[in-house]
Amino acid sequence: MATLKIQGQNVSVDDSFLKLSPAEQQSTVDEIASHMAGPPPDKYQQAAIDEQANLQSKGIDEGAGYTRRLAHGATLGADSTILAGLQTPLEMIRHGVGPSEGYNYAKAREDQIMGDARKNTGALGTAAEMLGGGVAGGGLTRAGLTTGAFLSAKPGIVGRTLSSGADAAGLGGVAGFNEGNSLQERAANAGSGAFNGALWGAGLPLAGKALGPRQVKGRASTTSPTPWATPASACSAR
Repeated sequence: MATLKIQGQNVSVDDSFLKLSPAEQQSTVDEIASHMAGPPPDKYQQAAIDEQANLQSKGIDEGAGYTRRLAHGATLGADSTILAGLQTPLEMIRHGVGPSEGYNYAKAREDQIMGDARKNTGALGTAAEMLGGGVAGGGLTRAGLTTGAFLSAKPGIVGRTLSSGADAAGLGGVAGFNEGNSLQERAANAGSGAFNGALWGAGLPLAGKALGPRQVKGRASTTSPTPWATPASACSAR
């Protein structure tokens, strides 16, 4: 067996690979690499990539940063869809297409910008996105639009766990749905987001119960966990 390093990964091939000509070996490596790279971009994604490369070659950087990630969390991931909808008429004119394709071009562009923002901001950007999601959840809580509104004045651990899990599942589901493009992709992301959100949300009251009351300057105090802790980025995958 021989081991090749392709795109930073070790790939094992049988000894017959060593008997191939250099051209055949290169062809085999290229074929393996093509499968590792995933599907090629569609025409909308490729247009977004080409547009960004063209702008960068002229010294124009559209890269978004922390503010965009904060907004992404605060809108539960809907910012890209909203911005794409607003830019659809312009894309229709630029590409000479109808509303559906115009939206696809605009959405691919926003996805490209958001993807770059995530690469550029890293863990701090993830924290900003989580903060935005917390702001959105807090607003829903204050408006009485969460299951916490149905709890008693002094709910038990079971009630708080169920309520927190249900609220976070709802938040994660909406955020996941907003991350997709096709209905199938959105549905899959929504399910994944809801599942992850439920785990996060249900775990918070239990973690608070495990930690128990703490003494602060001689007085006992307890931590009341928030039910809205699942960020919009909990389902990305992109």
